[in-house]
Amino acid sequence: MSNQITESNTTPLRICVFCGSQPGNGQAHLEAARALAHSLHIAGAELIYGAGTTGIMGEMGKTLIKESGPQSVHGIIPRSFFEKERPTTPSKEDGDSKKNIAP
Repeated sequence: MSNQITESNTTPLRICVFCGSQPGNGQAHLEAARALAHSLHIAGAELIYGAGTTGIMGEMGKTLIKESGPQSVHGIIPRSFFEKERPTTPSKEDGDSKKNIAP
């Protein structure tokens, strides 16, 4: 029996996380982001997040990519932010998602 958390045998659990693009007020926030990413990796879950490369958000995305690969991270970034902030990893889903949420 697998210890991975899944909705079914073929669909991985996807977790949406809202977190900041700043590092917080100390290392504890970044450590918590890494710990959560590691827990997602252990569970076989995928991350849906704001696609940033900085701060708590970036730390979580980069950690999960390092542990599970880029297919485990799905970034959604508003078009208005796209020129300022590049996604951690591009995916086919990013373009469609941006169309749906950006004016």
